[in-house]
Amino acid sequence: GGGREMIALLERGYTVDAFEPAASLVEAANKIIIPRFGTRLRQATLQEWSKQAHGTYDAIFAGWGMWTHIIRHHDRMTALRTFRQVCPSGPLLLSFWRYEKAFDNYEDPATPLPLYPEPQNRMERLTRSLLRQKILRLPPIERGTGWFAGMYVHYTSECELREEGSLAGWN
Repeated sequence: GGGREMIALLERGYTVDAFEPAASLVEAANKIIIPRFGTRLRQATLQEWSKQAHGTYDAIFAGWGMWTHIIRHHDRMTALRTFRQVCPSGPLLLSFWRYEKAFDNYEDPATPLPLYPEPQNRMERLTRSLLRQKILRLPPIERGTGWFAGMYVHYTSECELREEGSLAGWN
């Protein structure tokens, strides 16, 4: 984002490595961060960072719904494993949009969805199976993927978070 979390942490004396994929946000944030703190927000996607990550961190903070923009299971798993590699004993905070309802009158337990759920209705069968997979030859849409404000987003369930975290060595 615009460096809000980075500034807050720097003001409290932390050493911070921060990344943002949008060049315009990086440029705007660095106009404030560089003169004030002598460090910079760097431009990179989580996928790019995961390929070149090194060093050791005391904590990982992925804020402002960032996890919502990591659509592919493979990318989430790579990131989680990389987080674990560079932050072996520290906490991990992931900010995401929740799949489950915020309030459930019956407190039904969440059940994990398969990675590639079956289309739920005629429209999904047409757009996801026929158009996407058969005509465009794209991979199937994964669990938790939805369409919001003109872009695909990922809604994370507790079951999924627990499963993916465990596979990457997180408790």
